[in-house]
Amino acid sequence: MLSHLFNELVSRANLSCLWRERRQKNLIASGMMLERNGDVAAAEQCYRQGIEIDANNQVNALHQLGRLLGQSGKLDEALHHLSKAQTLAPHAIEIKAELGTVYLLLRDFPRAEACFRQVLATTPDHTATLHNLGNLLKLQGNPVEALKLLTRARVLAPHFLPTFYLYISTLLELERYQQAYDELIETKQLVGDIAEVEHGIATALQKLDRPYEALPYYHSALRLLATDANIWDNLGTCQQELSEYTEARRCYDKAIELAPANPVPRWHRSLLNLLTGRYAEGWSEYELRLKGIDYVYRQHPFPQWSGENLTNKAILVYAEQGIGDEIMFSSCIPDLMSQAREVIIECTPKLIPIFQRSFPKSTVFGVDQKTGSNWINEWTGKIDFCIPIGSLPSHFRSEASTFPTAHGFLHADEEKSAKWKRQLGELGSGLKVGISWRGGIGKTRRNLRSLDEKSLLMLLEKCGDAQIINLQYDTSPQENAALSAKSGKPIHYWEASISDFDETAALVNSLDLVITVCTTIAHLGGALGKQVLVMVPQHPEWRYGHVGEHMIWYPSVQLFRQSEWGQWHTVIDQVIHHLDTFRASAKPDSTAH
Repeated sequence: MLSHLFNELVSRANLSCLWRERRQKNLIASGMMLERNGDVAAAEQCYRQGIEIDANNQVNALHQLGRLLGQSGKLDEALHHLSKAQTLAPHAIEIKAELGTVYLLLRDFPRAEACFRQVLATTPDHTATLHNLGNLLKLQGNPVEALKLLTRARVLAPHFLPTFYLYISTLLELERYQQAYDELIETKQLVGDIAEVEHGIATALQKLDRPYEALPYYHSALRLLATDANIWDNLGTCQQELSEYTEARRCYDKAIELAPANPVPRWHRSLLNLLTGRYAEGWSEYELRLKGIDYVYRQHPFPQWSGENLTNKAILVYAEQGIGDEIMFSSCIPDLMSQAREVIIECTPKLIPIFQRSFPKSTVFGVDQKTGSNWINEWTGKIDFCIPIGSLPSHFRSEASTFPTAHGFLHADEEKSAKWKRQLGELGSGLKVGISWRGGIGKTRRNLRSLDEKSLLMLLEKCGDAQIINLQYDTSPQENAALSAKSGKPIHYWEASISDFDETAALVNSLDLVITVCTTIAHLGGALGKQVLVMVPQHPEWRYGHVGEHMIWYPSVQLFRQSEWGQWHTVIDQVIHHLDTFRASAKPDSTAH
C-alpha cells in the first residue's frame, strides 16, 4: 500500500516536472516569436515567467532574458541574468558570447575580451564573437588585430553588413583608403544603393583627397537616409574642404538638430568658426576637444580655471595636442601672467629651455602628455587653478584685435644662435634660407599639406643662389643627400639642429628667411619673430584662417595660398617673387654672418 502510494507521488512529481518544463519551453518559444514581431515588452514577460515557473531549470530562460535586456539597453540587469545563467552552465558558448557583448556595451573591456577569447578558443568560427572582439580591439586602439578578426568574420558571413561597415571603418582608420574605396564600390555593385555604402564611398573619396568626387555620394546617401546626423556632419566637412562655408555650416546645424547629444558636429562647427574668424563662437565649442577619443585626458587635482580673479593666485597651464599648437597657444601665457601671482607651465620636455627663457617669471616642468605628472605632489596646496593650454584663447583671444601685434614672444638661446650664425657664415654668400616641405600625418592631411618631390625640386631650383638649410624634422642624412643630388645644389643639413629643439630654435633664429608648409616650423619661426613664408593648401587648417596674407597668431608670418586644389606651382612662384624682393631689399652685409 505504501509502495503504491509512493509510486503515485513520484509519478505525479514527474508529471508536474514535465508540465513545468513544457510550459517553460512554450513560454520561451512564445517570447522569441513576440520578439520577432516587435513586441519586446511581452517577450520580456514571457522570459520572466519562464524563470519563475521552474527554479531547477532556469538557464535557457535566464539566457534569453539577459540577451533581450542587453539589446534593450538594460545592461546592469542583463549582466545579472547572464552571469547567473553562466554560473549554472559554465560551458555554454552562446551565454559566454552574450555576456561578453554586455561587458563590451558597459565598456568593461578586460572582462569582455576574456569572454570573447574563451568563446573563440573552443569555437574559432563564432562569427558574432569575431565581430565583437574586432570591434573591441578597434575601440582599444588596435586596428591591425581588429582587421584580422573582421576579415575572418566577413569570410564566414559575407553578407552581414554590420561586419562589413566595421571592417570598412577599420580600413579607414588604418589609412587604407584605396582598399576601402575599392571594396565599397564592389559591394555597391552587388547590393545596389544603400545609404551606409554611399556614405562609406564618400568618406573614402574624401580621405583620398577627392572631395569633389565625394560630394555626389554624400548627397546620394542623404536621399536614402536624410535623418542620419553622421552623414550631414561628414557632408559638412566635405563642403568645408571645398570652401563652401555657408553650406558647411548648414550641414553642421542640421546634424546638431538631428543628434543634439553628439558632440562631433559641434566640434566641427567650432573649427569652421575659428577658420572664418568667428572666435568667440569658435572657442566656446572648441572645449569639446576635451571629450574626443583622440584626446589625451590629463587629470590634475586642481579646479579648472573659468575666468575667476587670479590676484594672489597660482595657476597651472598644461600641455595638450601637438608641439605646434603648444607654441601657438603659449602666446596667451603673458596675458595670463599679467593677472596671476604665479604661473606654472607643464610643457612638452623639448620646449623646457625655450619656455624657461621666454617666460622667466614662471615655473616650468616638462612632462610627456601620456605619463603622469610626478612633480605635482610637491605642489599640493600651492596651486589654485589649472587649465589646458588650448583653453587659454577662450579667455584672451575672443576677437581679432586681441591677437599679438609684436613680432615674437619666444626667445632662442643667444650663445647657440651666435654659434649658428658663424656656421652659416662659413657657407659663403647668399641668403640663408631654411626650408621644411612635409607636415602632419595621414589623419592630419599630410598629403595636402606637403610638397611632392616635383614641387620641392621646383622650389629649390628657383631659390637661385640662396643657401638652403634643411629644417625638415623627419628627414635623414640619406634623404638629404638624395635631395641634394636631384636638385643639383647643396642642401645643408645638421642632425643636431633637428634632434634638439632648442638648437632648432637657435638655427631658425639665425636664418635670413624660412620657407615652409603648414607644420611646426611655421609656428616656431613665427613665435621667434622671424620672417616666415608659409605655403598653404586651398583648404587649410583653422589656424591659418580662410583668407588673408598674414597669420593672425604671428605678425611676421606671411601666407601664400593655393588657388587650385593640390596645385603648388603658383604658390611657389609667389614665394620666389617674395624671396627675390627680400634679396633685393636686403642690406649688403645682411648675408654675411
